[in-house]
Amino acid sequence: MAGIRLSEKFGANPMMVTCTWCGKETNEIALLGLIGKKTAKAIGARYHTHDGYEAPRSGPISDQPCESCEAGMAQGITFIEVTSEPRFRGDAVDRTGRWWVLKEEAVRRFVTEPMLTDLLSSRKCYIDSETADRIGFDHELEESDADAEE
Repeated sequence: MAGIRLSEKFGANPMMVTCTWCGKETNEIALLGLIGKKTAKAIGARYHTHDGYEAPRSGPISDQPCESCEAGMAQGITFIEVTSEPRFRGDAVDRTGRWWVLKEEAVRRFVTEPMLTDLLSSRKCYIDSETADRIGFDHELEESDADAEE
């Protein structure tokens, strides 16, 4: 193991890790050390003219869901709302932050073959806002509603 290259100004450059899906802290700390341009862009690091990149206080570092989100996703098929206008990471599409899980039985009612077979295999589906509206997904989940579901 090569170890971590420390930033001259920010040292180990720690960042609290958050879940990409729900935004809650995962009780993990990422020690980013000396951050390059590509990583800085992906995590939203701030650039200081003479000192390099400083890690944000917190943020996601992977697409892996936290234990709570993973447990929710295991209940059925996950529908992930995306936009065709990238906001982060230079991807072709970007998640809006909204996602829903439907039981497999419900999905079978409105998805047909050959898409159904692929969806049941992958367990995830990316959809745009218009499709989410047509399915009837609620876009306005309030903080108190999210807390009640936990």
